[in-house]
Amino acid sequence: MKKFQKMFLGLIIVILGVLWGLHLNKVINIGNIFFDGWWALFIIVPCTINLFTSKEKFSNLIGIGVGVLAILIAQDILSLSVLWNWFFPGIIVVIGLKIFVYGFKKNTASEVMKKKADSGIKISKFNAIFSEEKPEIKSDVFEAADLNAVFGSLKIDLRNSQIKEGSVISAFAMLGEIEILLPEDVNVKTDSSSVFGSVTEKKHRETDDNEKTIYIDAKTFMGGVNIN
Repeated sequence: MKKFQKMFLGLIIVILGVLWGLHLNKVINIGNIFFDGWWALFIIVPCTINLFTSKEKFSNLIGIGVGVLAILIAQDILSLSVLWNWFFPGIIVVIGLKIFVYGFKKNTASEVMKKKADSGIKISKFNAIFSEEKPEIKSDVFEAADLNAVFGSLKIDLRNSQIKEGSVISAFAMLGEIEILLPEDVNVKTDSSSVFGSVTEKKHRETDDNEKTIYIDAKTFMGGVNIN
């Protein structure tokens, strides 16, 4: 389903780009299709899709609000001073409160990762900085990994690896995307925190029939972590 959503969103963006280019070059006249502030749809549409597909609701609601306000300002319904003086400071306060409250929340994945490090277990580190990385997992038995994507894409495939009981992954995506592919016979326990981003996870996991559990600590800032 997620693949279809990405394809649909990509197709819409391509169509808008083509129509806009043809309009600017006077090949066609599309009249008022591109209304003042239409570009805010590139914020509203992805956030609306993520609102129904991602576990993270807070940042997507803020994204939709920012997009709607941008259109209202472009249409001269609201003034920019109102947005600058009240809305942006309000967002900063709400984000700060969210981070503050998250600090009190028990993060099982983070605790498991600390125990792994304290016991001397090697933690594999994979980074995608302004790049696309698909690292090869050389060990048959997987225990722990630290994943970071900054302006990049990182894909880790563990479907053919043996997941040890209490395996753990720390994933951070900033303006980037991380995809984690897991075997079907494991439970997934996720602790997530996102600011203008999303963490998505397959719904059929966490069944009593699965014997092993992997813990994932996923954090995003204008990025995404997809667990499949």
